[in-house]
Amino acid sequence: MAPLNQRLTYRTGQNAQPSSGDSSLVNIISPCVRNCCLNGEDVCLGCFRSIDEILHWNDATEQQKQEIIHLADVRKIDHRLKYGSCIAW
Repeated sequence: MAPLNQRLTYRTGQNAQPSSGDSSLVNIISPCVRNCCLNGEDVCLGCFRSIDEILHWNDATEQQKQEIIHLADVRKIDHRLKYGSCIAW
C-alpha cells in the first residue's frame, strides 16, 4: 500500500505537490483495490477496512479518512504477521 502522502489528491493534479501551507488538499483517495472479500470480522482482505469504514468512506472527513487508512495499514501488517505474505496486495 502506498504511503499516505502518495494517496492524496490535489486540485492542481494527481502528481502535483502543494506548497508549504497550501490548502489545496481536496480529497484522500479511497484505498479500495477492487478485490473485496470480507473475513469473519467483516474486514475486507483487499483494503483491510472494516465494512463500516467502507460504507461511510464518502461521508468521512479528511481526518477520519486518514485514521481509517492508518487502521487499515495496521490490520494489513497484523494479517501479514499472522498468515504470511502469500496474498498479493
